[in-house]
Amino acid sequence: MSTKYFNFNNEADQVALEVNDSTGVVTIMGTEFDSVQAFAEFYALNRDVKADNLKNWTLVEDGSRVSFVLRAGTAGNADLTALATSLRAAGLTPEEIGRALAAVATQEAAPQVAPVQVTNVRHDALADFLETNREALSLLPLVAGSDLVAFVDNADLETSYFDEDYDEYVEIDEYDATENLLYSTLSEAKSLVQREYPGVPLTFAVALKTNDLSGFQTSADEVSKRFVVGELASRPELEVVTVNRAFGEPEVRTNLLTREEAFSTGQLYYVENKIIRVIG
Repeated sequence: MSTKYFNFNNEADQVALEVNDSTGVVTIMGTEFDSVQAFAEFYALNRDVKADNLKNWTLVEDGSRVSFVLRAGTAGNADLTALATSLRAAGLTPEEIGRALAAVATQEAAPQVAPVQVTNVRHDALADFLETNREALSLLPLVAGSDLVAFVDNADLETSYFDEDYDEYVEIDEYDATENLLYSTLSEAKSLVQREYPGVPLTFAVALKTNDLSGFQTSADEVSKRFVVGELASRPELEVVTVNRAFGEPEVRTNLLTREEAFSTGQLYYVENKIIRVIG
């Protein structure tokens, strides 16, 4: 075992971590994390770093000191370590070092979607729409039914609209009319789910709506880690979305709860870095 001293973005506050030299497992307050990286990500979430931005952060080690800082777009850990070391040698404070490293943060490129084979204009519009609106595949069936191809094939498209500025009807082609239909249907589906499950990530809300949680596992261990790190970050109460289905229509509320309150009843899920408690 060895001790690592963790800090967030080169701040002065440090957390002592016991690290298994063979496995890399971190133990703190009786809770295990798979690695220092895993602990750092939980800590960052409790310091209001958005889950989508975790990819822009990296660990920088300097002996027994470990910092979780914004990464440089083209630099590896060795480059960041050298930068931090040189700035420290120049007499900069930890906070100044953190700001300097943060200044070089960049976004990573978004993943590409494979092209879809199409057979006609309506299918072309549907394929393009699903490619650029990835949540649509799970949301559209709530309104349009499971066969989306049949939905666009059988739709009575509105191929014109009234332009109030020119006081006349304007014709649009079949592709644009299909796209308008899909946007309208997606908006209707989102509104339906968000009205019933406010604050719940869409993928999980759809699973709740269709009463099929088979694609999700309960996450008591992950939730417990969030609360452990929350206490270390002086945030013992965390935001929990509670979905109560015990009395028919779902009741959804979002509250700040302590660990004991969160674990008092129901099943806990950890979806898109949100703690969700399902009762009933």
